[in-house]
Amino acid sequence: MKHKIFSQDGFSLPELVVTLAVLGLITVSLGSLTMNITKSIRQRQYEAECTQILESFLDIHNKALMDNTQMGSSAVPYPSSIMFTYYPETQTQKKQTFLSLKHTIIAGKMQYKRIVFNTTGTTTNSGTMELYGPDGQLQFLVIQPVTGRIYLTHDRP
Repeated sequence: MKHKIFSQDGFSLPELVVTLAVLGLITVSLGSLTMNITKSIRQRQYEAECTQILESFLDIHNKALMDNTQMGSSAVPYPSSIMFTYYPETQTQKKQTFLSLKHTIIAGKMQYKRIVFNTTGTTTNSGTMELYGPDGQLQFLVIQPVTGRIYLTHDRP
């Protein structure tokens, strides 16, 4: 008696086509899900960076208010970073810090302009910075001249 070790039976063409179609649908679904998750992560990173920019401006504004040297503090926005300068205790001890931006691009008329906050809380330059995100998001950082109020908004001021 002969035993068959290998069977000649295989999958039929319709079975293979259905299997490949199901695998294709699963792949497309996972790809779409991955793209949505990636976009959501980029959106959160952009939002967090905009908040960090706002907090940094509020911090440098507060340092000017508490400055005993009457020198105030300043900020210079560049497309992918912001340089903050303040005088912690004496006029000779100028301190500079940089905020590097990875998910935000700064644009608009405030770019490259030195924004000085004096010890009364007012500013020499005021206006709106456009903060662009990687997927076309746009927020505005508004610095008001007389009051020195600083805030973020999604609406063009």
